Amino acid sequence: MGAAAPVDDGRRPLPGGALPRRPRTGLARPRWGRRRSGAAHRRGSRGRPVDVGPRLGRRRAGRTELAAGPVHRPARAADRTVHRVRAGPRPRLEPTRGPADHPARPRLQRLHARQRRHPARVRRFPGLPHRPVGRGGGTAGTGAVMTTSSPVRYRLANGLRVVLDPDHRRGRVAVGLTVGVGFRHERPGQEGLAHLVEHLFFEGSAAVPAGAFRAPVHRVGGLVNGTTHPDYTEFHQVAPPSALEGLLFADADRLRAPVVTAATLTDQLTVVVDEIRQATGDHRYGGLPWPRLPPVLFDDFADAHDGYGDPRQLLRTSVSDCRAFLREHYTAANTVLTVSGAFDPAETRRVIDGFFGELPGRPPAPAPAPAGPRRTADQWRYDTGPLGPIPGVAAAGLVLPDRTVTGQDIAHYAATLTVCRALGHRHPDRSTGLGFFGPLDVSGPEVLVVTGPLSRGDTGPRWLRTVRTTLSDWSADGIPDEARQAAARAARDDLLGAADDLTERTRALGRTELLFDRPTLVDELPAAVAAVSRSDFAAAAAALAAAPAGGIELRPASAARPIPTVVTSPTPARPRPADPPGFPAAPADTGFQVPTRTLTDDNGLRVVLLPGAARPDRDAPVHLAARWPWGETGWARPGAVDETIAHLRSVLPATVQAGTDGQWLTLSAAGPVTDVPGWLEAIGSALRCESGSRPGATGVVPLPRSPSWLADDMQRVLTLGSGPVEPAAAVDPGDVLAGLGAGSVVLTGPTGSNLPAGWFAALLALRRPPHAPAAGGPRWAPGPPGIHPVPVPGADRVHVALTAWIGPHHGPRTGTDEAAAYLATAIFGSWFDSRLVRRGRTNGWTPLFGRDVLLDRPRVFLRTEVDPTQVRTVLSDLAGECRALSDDPFSADEITRARQFCRGQLRSVADSPAGLAAAVVGGLAAGRPVPWLEELDAGLATVPADEIRDRAAELFRFERFGGVVLGAVAADRAVKSVR
Repeated sequence: MGAAAPVDDGRRPLPGGALPRRPRTGLARPRWGRRRSGAAHRRGSRGRPVDVGPRLGRRRAGRTELAAGPVHRPARAADRTVHRVRAGPRPRLEPTRGPADHPARPRLQRLHARQRRHPARVRRFPGLPHRPVGRGGGTAGTGAVMTTSSPVRYRLANGLRVVLDPDHRRGRVAVGLTVGVGFRHERPGQEGLAHLVEHLFFEGSAAVPAGAFRAPVHRVGGLVNGTTHPDYTEFHQVAPPSALEGLLFADADRLRAPVVTAATLTDQLTVVVDEIRQATGDHRYGGLPWPRLPPVLFDDFADAHDGYGDPRQLLRTSVSDCRAFLREHYTAANTVLTVSGAFDPAETRRVIDGFFGELPGRPPAPAPAPAGPRRTADQWRYDTGPLGPIPGVAAAGLVLPDRTVTGQDIAHYAATLTVCRALGHRHPDRSTGLGFFGPLDVSGPEVLVVTGPLSRGDTGPRWLRTVRTTLSDWSADGIPDEARQAAARAARDDLLGAADDLTERTRALGRTELLFDRPTLVDELPAAVAAVSRSDFAAAAAALAAAPAGGIELRPASAARPIPTVVTSPTPARPRPADPPGFPAAPADTGFQVPTRTLTDDNGLRVVLLPGAARPDRDAPVHLAARWPWGETGWARPGAVDETIAHLRSVLPATVQAGTDGQWLTLSAAGPVTDVPGWLEAIGSALRCESGSRPGATGVVPLPRSPSWLADDMQRVLTLGSGPVEPAAAVDPGDVLAGLGAGSVVLTGPTGSNLPAGWFAALLALRRPPHAPAAGGPRWAPGPPGIHPVPVPGADRVHVALTAWIGPHHGPRTGTDEAAAYLATAIFGSWFDSRLVRRGRTNGWTPLFGRDVLLDRPRVFLRTEVDPTQVRTVLSDLAGECRALSDDPFSADEITRARQFCRGQLRSVADSPAGLAAAVVGGLAAGRPVPWLEELDAGLATVPADEIRDRAAELFRFERFGGVVLGAVAADRAVKSVR
């Protein structure tokens, strides 16, 4: 689902508070603007946030925030039901401690009666097994856990395919459902229906009522999400291992008997229409490259139509339309079930046979007809859109010949992926990707997509001609071995990093099983990319150079196309009910431990090395994450930062990615341990760039800025008292890099803690001023808070970005202080069941709330995007919740639920080595100690409730909030009316 109100509310927070990754729930959306190989990976900026809660982990253009809030609708809640099974050779399922009217109770009672009459027949009925299926992470039970070198596959009698991928290294378990229906299966008049049905699939089933699907997972800090793609729709959940049987039960029940009502349809239509507006209407380059580009490439309806659909047509969708679509496509024979992570394969298989074996075996609807004849000539379309400061944008696609990724064709596919990455290295101002949604994502025609800005006087066809010329040169004369190997390494490392991430691996296993009947591609493709030869590369480049293309040239316009913002049928606001019936939560565990080795120098740089375990069947990469604060030189000159990033990208190795959000310089990399010395030497050399040694690049296109980024740029400039004045002459990156504060570097991997100290000499030799959060306080003092309206011509929405500075005596101190601040932030506004989220939902807006560092001072922030008429509501709601803290302090129940949620989400840092590195470096950059994850975990469990309440009263005072409001000028009156 979309960012505004996705299906998932279980935002996987990195409890140091990083902004959550953008929710994947919803229609899969291509991204551009970063240097990408076409491989879907998690490194670098991923755009807007993903789940809910005080999430740790995501690196949002380099920023780690201390407690980010939800960006979508939270789940409703109710009472909890626990199903208990007696131990013994013939387990008997007994519903206990649940409400008598729970929807599943009659069914379970009938089962219990059948057990007494015919125990053998129902031995595997979908109740809880007599022994826990999950292993590790505080799970009870004994017995060895099997770790296989490749996934285990089998098929049930009803046609359901199952992929089991046990991995004892994991602290959590992931369950994925991949259904063989996407927007290519839609017929004329059904545009957008696949995406809408994906949302509805979360809204209840016969035994799991609406609200009870997500809440039990979210209570323990788990993740629930889903996305719609061209050929499939996928759903995934991540939770502690002891919750595995509950995840499987819920997935089986919604596949067996999903429930769609008029109320849930109205609710989700509102969400979907708002998501379409945000993705295509409000976004600066909305619709590029997808869904604007496919109609230029294809003539057949399946490949060319807009999978978002027309909002006006979607609003006419009926309950019967959705039920028919579910009945037609959501069948066992059209679905792959994937389980990956810490679990017992034998026990899990028995539970799966019981839960899913009773599903009917009806066949799915026919697959979409193959694409018609391919175009043989290029085709261009010209359009307009709000582009900001750049003169134009182009997006082009090269349609590859049909190939099936089986047998020796994987070698050609790997070579094409390598060529795609090499194009990104040759043309760093352009985003190149294999497939609109990543590699191995479609069974139909594959497209190499190139997107990027146009310089003044350039045209789309001429812009594409430079790409074709590069491809032709490579096919005729070859590419230098060093450049080919660098591209192959970068593509391989991206694939390895994704395969080592618990969530991404689960999604990829289900996808490749469904589309190619070959889940081992997840582990085979990285090796195939590493083996690409010079001749393979030349052949792939020749095929691409000869491929027909289609493109769109986008020029500035005053405003985007209008899209309705809400469904006309009102949905009444609901008070928060009691917790819903759910499944057993994970028991309390013994603690969270991240062993580290630290190298430091008197320049303030901290280097932290984290050990990691490798899968036995492949070489796991080492992951690097690093941050340096720009310092006042960069903070006061946003344009200078853009030119410095362009310089760094030109001098750093292709495998090292440089990015920023205006606050931090962020560097990331992944690869074999043999690459690490080269990374470190190159980074040290690049950051030593001396004044006058390298003039700034002329004509650098400004980095694409989200409204949040732009608002923070303005806040920094206003606070420092300098205007955003850029020098007439080219900027010298040496001047900007010389102003960097002390940095933090984290490496994690199988040999992470054993790397020689000598490798870090180039970094430790850097001389930087100490960064303020680590050195005791900032060098400036903020003025009185004020809210500054900033008109944006043509905007019909308003972005509210507020800041409340945290004074030096309110910053992280010792003991449980950080845990108290973290929990206070979560309960007040940053998780799916927080006070501000509930109030905002009632009044029609969604807050993104948390703590982070701006300039060199910690702050509390609130961001949201609303209609101009809602600005006053946002400010009034914030003021009301701040003032309510004295009359209605946090209750014991609120604090208990927040503790469980936040401790559970803290475990998400172990889902991937890259996520762990990002979480640790984010905490270090914010001034926390090296073992901050362990300290936070312990504090979340022990901090006294009164300390949490006191911390909330200190942090959240409405009179301290100031900031900027970007958008319609009418917001000015709303701001003044509240102030």
